[in-house]
Amino acid sequence: MGFTDPGKGGPGRRALWFCLALRLAICLPAGAQTWTQLIPTGTPPTGGEGVPAVLDTSLNQMMVFEPSSGRSGVWRLSLGATPAWTPVATNGTPPADYASAVYDPTNSRMVTYYGPSNQVIVLSNANGANGTPTWIPLSPTGGPPPERYFSTVVYDPAS
Repeated sequence: MGFTDPGKGGPGRRALWFCLALRLAICLPAGAQTWTQLIPTGTPPTGGEGVPAVLDTSLNQMMVFEPSSGRSGVWRLSLGATPAWTPVATNGTPPADYASAVYDPTNSRMVTYYGPSNQVIVLSNANGANGTPTWIPLSPTGGPPPERYFSTVVYDPAS
């Protein structure tokens, strides 16, 4: 998985590559020409396929949703000077395995989409700054798209 952050106030870019199956996180800092492997503290998620991750640049962290972990299901990787994995307690019923996810920074929520059943579930207060994150199923109007496997979602802050 790859993430790009346009940075604040300039052309600098930061990218984060994350492979949960290998429990590996590598960062390309703004202005750098070399990838740096992160060595986070804490216990990482167990790994697996089809695990979505989102980047919260306001709090400098990545959130990973691992539905079949048998543990928390949501994990936070702080990306500061000392990266650390932290499990996140949530309320509600999470989406199925292989859901796609996108982060809405304005509303601090992770929006997930599971194509085979056209399921949309939002993790409200995803960054945990204002209380316990809660999974909330949505029922969008207008009819669902055709069934999709391995779908991708995109966040458009203008809509």
